[in-house]
Amino acid sequence: MYQTQFGFRRLPFSLTPDPRFLYLSAHHREALAHLLYGVGEGGGFVQLTGEVGTGKTTLCRSVLEQAPEKVDLALVLNPRLTPLELVATVCDELGAEYPAETTSNKTLVDTLTRRLLEGHAAGRRAVVVIDEAQNLDTAALEQIRLLTNLETPTQKLLQIVLIGQPELQELLARPDLRQLAQRITARYHLPPLSREETTAYVRHRLRVAGGSPDLFTPAALRLLHRASDGIPRRINILCDRALLGAYARESNRVGPGLVRSAVREIAGQARPRRTSRAPLWGAALLAAALVAATTTHQGDLRQFLASLPASAPSVAPPQMTQMAPEPPAPAPLADPVEGAQSPPAEGLTTEVLRQLFTEAPPSEAPGETSLDQLLSLWGVSPRGDQADACAAAAQAGLLCYRSRGSWAEVVRLNRPVVLELQLAPGRRGSLLVAGIDGDHLLWWRGGETERLPRAAVEPLWYGEFTLLWRPPPGGTLVLGKGSEGGDVVWLAERLGELDPTIPRPPPPTRFDARLSQQVRDAQHRLGLKPDGVAGRETIMRLNAALDPGIPQLTPDPS
Repeated sequence: MYQTQFGFRRLPFSLTPDPRFLYLSAHHREALAHLLYGVGEGGGFVQLTGEVGTGKTTLCRSVLEQAPEKVDLALVLNPRLTPLELVATVCDELGAEYPAETTSNKTLVDTLTRRLLEGHAAGRRAVVVIDEAQNLDTAALEQIRLLTNLETPTQKLLQIVLIGQPELQELLARPDLRQLAQRITARYHLPPLSREETTAYVRHRLRVAGGSPDLFTPAALRLLHRASDGIPRRINILCDRALLGAYARESNRVGPGLVRSAVREIAGQARPRRTSRAPLWGAALLAAALVAATTTHQGDLRQFLASLPASAPSVAPPQMTQMAPEPPAPAPLADPVEGAQSPPAEGLTTEVLRQLFTEAPPSEAPGETSLDQLLSLWGVSPRGDQADACAAAAQAGLLCYRSRGSWAEVVRLNRPVVLELQLAPGRRGSLLVAGIDGDHLLWWRGGETERLPRAAVEPLWYGEFTLLWRPPPGGTLVLGKGSEGGDVVWLAERLGELDPTIPRPPPPTRFDARLSQQVRDAQHRLGLKPDGVAGRETIMRLNAALDPGIPQLTPDPS
């Protein structure tokens, strides 16, 4: 309807996963790299998770378009299947013909095996991409794991890419699925867009559609990010509705008023009536007064109640923008006794730490966030005009690694880390940990460190963390059999620096059996599982051993 008015060649905010509109934020770029690795390398599982509407399916469509010519792709969009139906679907997608009336799992697996061996003989590889994988039941997941056992003496015949919502992480963490979880060679969680990324995302889609990238005012874009929480699908819905409102009002730009109207319409809310707020305002005042009064002495309470007016004021309060309800603030800290010294930071309790973050949350201004300060620990200058700290890191040859895991995993990775804290329902904070000192964390804030008891931090931390690492110069995330090029040369040279006793022939340009054994030897030496594949953790530990200037949580992570 509004396409002609704004000069669009196509609808800019359609909900279909059109790869032409794919906006690659720093996180989407890294997620895409994980998926392309899964399609381009052999064996194991690749896992991509993200909240509903963060763009996982669009990334998947983009990967399908960029798949190498000699890769056969099987795309499973409806994973609510029995194990038998799942194998049949994979056979259908890969062109493996089987008797239509068969109900034998063995017949299907034998047929699939023959098809995969034929493809392998022709130099082709097979990849199964399962979308909405959180809906797989345990029996179907076990069947998928068994399919990855199909192999030749030197190579797996099937690569599996699992794409799903965060529930997939919880599903794969179950003890009865640990065999499958151990085969996942690459994991990535796709977060929502930041405020700067939301602005860039909207302008990107407007530009691709053929319209003006400045159609939404800066104020409208700020409101759009708050209302959508940075979820691309919500952004699309709100932008489409706001453009429809602009068309109806014959407006050439979309301001915050149109976005606010779109939010109300999508939520099914009518515009609030001003006259209906007076009773609620009075009730709110009375409730607030009673809550405040309960903190006083009983005698003071009687005097306080006696001082209240007999009725609530009849004048309606000023009109206010509807906002999500804030969680109740923690009880205020007691005033310090005059002349007494405040307790040291290392004596903080969880509640005191929660209060500290609630009353004085870390700055979100560019250059002052926890991630910006993490950049400074790596010697990277402030982000400047970059959309966020991770984009600035990428420009400096570093990558953000966002994950959810245990404290043991954080210690093992041994990098300064930003912990995401849950302070109250709907309220989060972040804590930059620059080091570990026994049972205490070294909290980096404003260029200085404070000791915090780990026991006080852990109840607020729900497992999400972000750290920085330096990949090989060519950006390859995992180096294993089949890898080739400059990053293989880089790895061989690094291994030679780690152990000078290794003979130094010309470094190979292809990852061969000899290089794989050298990786295993290095992993033994570095205290890692010797799988012969140079993944993220192996590369991190190599860099730490060879580059003393790399920031680490502790010199000895063991």
